[in-house]
Amino acid sequence: MTEKDVKSIESKIGYVFADKSLLETAFTHSSYLNENRDCAASYDRLEFLGDAILDFLVSEELYFRLQKDEGEMTEIRSKIVSKEPLCIAVDEMGIFGYLRIGKGAVNDINNSPKVKSDLFESLLAAVYIDCGRQLSAPREFLKRNLTSGLNSSDYKSELQVYTQKYRKGVKPEYEDEETAGNRPVFRVCVKIDGVVYGRGEGSSKKKAQQNAAKEALSKIKS
Repeated sequence: MTEKDVKSIESKIGYVFADKSLLETAFTHSSYLNENRDCAASYDRLEFLGDAILDFLVSEELYFRLQKDEGEMTEIRSKIVSKEPLCIAVDEMGIFGYLRIGKGAVNDINNSPKVKSDLFESLLAAVYIDCGRQLSAPREFLKRNLTSGLNSSDYKSELQVYTQKYRKGVKPEYEDEETAGNRPVFRVCVKIDGVVYGRGEGSSKKKAQQNAAKEALSKIKS
């Protein structure tokens, strides 16, 4: 992994590593390790640790934010830490292309949901170790990058999870629409497979997209 790659990843994830080798390990699949004996380790051990950290931090967030019983929080947590939201996070960060994969496994691993979710968890563990085994940096990493689920009204991420699962991975596309006169309002529409499923307005483009996604979810599930 080049110095340019490292800096690019750090910029995308919003965290700068003191120990760059941790970052490299987090981006090393076991297939790469098998083909490159000079490589020290794959991300397997980091992924094991990251899985536990993810569960704890999401549990902590739900406990202090929601007044719900154990069963309800367990169900919410299971959705937040499932493969789909983690895959979306990796896609939105734009980091999967930096994963070091063995040549013989490229076709099998390319765009694999499991590998994407493993990468997210290994990266979370790497941040935890790099910052001195404190939780503040991993907490910020999640708030910055795991937007799907942590925000209960994140309709945009919910729509993407839905289309990935039930519409063969097709990603919703948002397009700006003209506003009437000089109104300080943003208008957008959201398309799935080229068909408009929702429209939304808002004081910002993000709010307009959320409202469009909310309408699309209501329509697509009905």
